[in-house]
Amino acid sequence: MRARSPIFLLSSLLVLACAAGPEPTATAESVALEHVDSWPDGGDLDVYFVPSGEEVEDRIASELLAAERSIRVALYNLRSRRLAEILLRRQREGLEVELFLDAKRMDDPWNVLDDELREAGLNLVPVRNERSDFATLHDKMAVLDDETVIFGSANWGHDGLRENHETVLVLRSTELAAVVDGELDELHGVRRPRVGDVAGPAQLYFSPTDRLDRVLERAIDG
Repeated sequence: MRARSPIFLLSSLLVLACAAGPEPTATAESVALEHVDSWPDGGDLDVYFVPSGEEVEDRIASELLAAERSIRVALYNLRSRRLAEILLRRQREGLEVELFLDAKRMDDPWNVLDDELREAGLNLVPVRNERSDFATLHDKMAVLDDETVIFGSANWGHDGLRENHETVLVLRSTELAAVVDGELDELHGVRRPRVGDVAGPAQLYFSPTDRLDRVLERAIDG
C-alpha cells in the first residue's frame, strides 16, 4: 500500500498522497503558494499558507468570478465584504449560489454582514448544530461548477485570510467536488449515504458523521 501523508483541516479532513517533488526555492511567490503539478485528475492543486497578504483572498475572488454555473459555500462565518459582494453579484448574474453559515454566529449582534446579504436577496442557508451548546458549523469550503474545490482552515475574513496561521487548498477534481456537494446536501437536510472512498490519492472526511477520530486512529496505526 502506498503511504499517505495526511493534512488535517479542523472539522474536515483531507487525506492526500502525492508524489514527493523537489524542494521549492524560497522566493516571494513561493512563500505563500505551493503548487502540485502531478495532481491525478489532470488539474492543478495549489496550497496557500496564511499569512500571505491579499494573495489568498485574490485567488478565492478570481475563482468565484470564473464560475459559470454554480457556487456553493459553507463557512463558520463570513467577514470579507469583498467576497460577500461577489457572491451576491454572481447570483444576480444568474448563477445558482448557496451560502451556508453557522446560525449561532449569525445570531451574534455584532454580526451584521449576513443580515445585509439576506436583505439583498442572497440565498443564505443558516445551519444550526444542536448536538451541544457549543457545536457549530465549522466548515470552510466551497465547490464551484461541480469541479473546483476550495478547502481549508480559514474563514473568509481579514483575520482568517491575512493574519492567522491558516491553510487554504484550491484544486480541480470532479470526484472530490461530488463529495463536497454531498456534504452540503446533508447540511441542507438531504441525507445521502457515504459510498466509500473515491478513486485516486485523496479522500475527504467530514465530522461528525464520518467519525474523524476513527479515521485518524486508522491512519496513525497504519
